[in-house]
Amino acid sequence: MGFSTPGDILIADQFNNRVVEVDAGHHIVWHFGNGASVAGPHSIVGPNDAERVGSLTLIAGTGTPPGADPSCADPSGCPDNRVVLVNRAGTIVWQYGMAGVGGSGPNQLNTPVQATALPGGDVLITDQANERVIEVTPDHRIVWQYGITGVTGAGPDQLNNPNSAELLDNGHVLIADENNNRVIEVTR
Repeated sequence: MGFSTPGDILIADQFNNRVVEVDAGHHIVWHFGNGASVAGPHSIVGPNDAERVGSLTLIAGTGTPPGADPSCADPSGCPDNRVVLVNRAGTIVWQYGMAGVGGSGPNQLNTPVQATALPGGDVLITDQANERVIEVTPDHRIVWQYGITGVTGAGPDQLNNPNSAELLDNGHVLIADENNNRVIEVTR
């Protein structure tokens, strides 16, 4: 058994600050994250989502809110706010967002709860606290967005705590809009 073997399960172990791959015999055969509550080149804080992209692993690290993680010594919480693509050796080969920085400017995220690799290399990111879903290119350009950055609502182009987004076969994007109690299909 080894990395990315059919039948293995990839787990975003949120409160242990790691992503693990477990084989059918319940053995950890791969991991990323050293358990630290501080985001860094070999750690991820509060991973909420992980998926395989060929030989790489795409991970969304949200961080932990104040008081949620006893190993987090920062009274403001331990933010991560990164989406990373990690190779088999545990090296981050691509990143959008900055460790410990929350925001809505270029290369900034605020609670990225989910990420999906798209055909062609772009990444669809559910940027929850910014109330948006964005498509980001490998060179960090936002080329599509649904939701008005920082605006909470239920109207057209508005979201309220989006939780996930997936690309559909028809090219549209399906968004789970948690606090609006809806799932919407939007064009891209």
